Amino acid sequence: MSKKILIATWGDPSKYERVTYVYNKHKIKSCTSTGALKKVLEPDNTIIIMLDSLISSFEFPNNFDNYNALSYYLAENLKHDYLSNPEFLKEFKGDRNAVFIAPNVGNFKAKNRDFIVTLKGETTDYFYVVYEKLAEFFIKWLTEYPLEIYFDMTHGINFMGNLTYRVLREILSILSLQGTVKFIVFNAEPYSPQLTEELYINVVEEEIIRPELFRKFPNSSKILPLKVNKKLLGDKEIKQISPQIQSCFHELQKDYKEYLTFLASVAQGIPLGIFTFFPGEMEDLLDYINKAINMYYKYIVLTFSGNEMVIKRQTYLTPYFRVLVQTYTLAHVLRRLNVSYQTEVSFPEINTLAKKIYKYFPVILERISYELDHIRKKELRKLGINKKRWRVFSKKKWWMVFCKGKKQKEDVTRRNFFAHGGIARNTVEFKLNDQGDICVRYREVMKEKIKEHLFEVAIEK
Repeated sequence: MSKKILIATWGDPSKYERVTYVYNKHKIKSCTSTGALKKVLEPDNTIIIMLDSLISSFEFPNNFDNYNALSYYLAENLKHDYLSNPEFLKEFKGDRNAVFIAPNVGNFKAKNRDFIVTLKGETTDYFYVVYEKLAEFFIKWLTEYPLEIYFDMTHGINFMGNLTYRVLREILSILSLQGTVKFIVFNAEPYSPQLTEELYINVVEEEIIRPELFRKFPNSSKILPLKVNKKLLGDKEIKQISPQIQSCFHELQKDYKEYLTFLASVAQGIPLGIFTFFPGEMEDLLDYINKAINMYYKYIVLTFSGNEMVIKRQTYLTPYFRVLVQTYTLAHVLRRLNVSYQTEVSFPEINTLAKKIYKYFPVILERISYELDHIRKKELRKLGINKKRWRVFSKKKWWMVFCKGKKQKEDVTRRNFFAHGGIARNTVEFKLNDQGDICVRYREVMKEKIKEHLFEVAIEK
């Protein structure tokens, strides 16, 4: 039985009127298309994404300690007045559904009083905040497959639907490595008072999501998932905040290359690399994500002056933050497929992983299968291997030599490395395990060269 999740973007629900929505021969009176879809589809979970600028629609105290307090206050009021209010949405039956508060920018007049709410920052933060929130939800709650993900993009201001759609496509692509993911996007007809009696909810996209292998990632001399917004701050504030960010993510300069090596292994069809460069310390990766998002919220400043509240985001999230969340999500999915950090991997393990994650990439799967078959049938038996010692897969005429006492040319071309699915001559060693299966590992003297090849094909230039 499918696990069903309904996700929707909303604007200001106080402006929504009860109308008749029509979907799949069902006619439902509701204040939103989301309510109608919820009644028909009966999802297991419902997530509504709304903007923090909606604080202007409520009476609120002028003494919030921080942005998190404001965000919590807003979410609770939205739940109370709308999502958990049967007078507004009978279809929700009083359920307390998840509300994600995302950042907005601009000036907004408060309702019923002479007050202005001003939000300053980067609009791109919406994408990264929603990315992190949805990825966290999927990792925590979605362990059963198949999945049906419904996205109602009827409501919300212009950029919300587009950016949320991009986030969902990317995350669901990762989840589809583990199992079947069906994605359906809805959009209702626009409401025109006195012209429209019924609004049809249309399916604008319906498909089974296939994995999309990431190809290029950002890279620079400073890898920071969070940066100071110099457009909003003076020199003094920049000098206070910037060193703290750089100090916090000093170790990321080194770890980021390791993460890209892992991502490139997945993207380029290098299964031995997936095991070898799998993030061994998942907690460290999660720590970077949490530090970035916590610092982001920490440096949101609220000020009250006269009849105005200013919410100023002194920092903004960067594409490196997205890479961290991608890596963590991907590692979690692969871990559910029994992948973990291993330096020595058996051929059956490589074959099983390849069939799972590259089943929609026949060229990659055929290349990996051919290499394993070729080595098993034609190369190893020429010399024969045993359980006692590792032997180098050499370029010498007789192909195999003992690890000890033989000096090899420590090099491999990028072309050969990728052409042979990461199991190229001179890069690996073989041995039999206790079950009699062939095991392979990268030679220590070649690991830096291998990382270099993987890193080079991963970064944007």
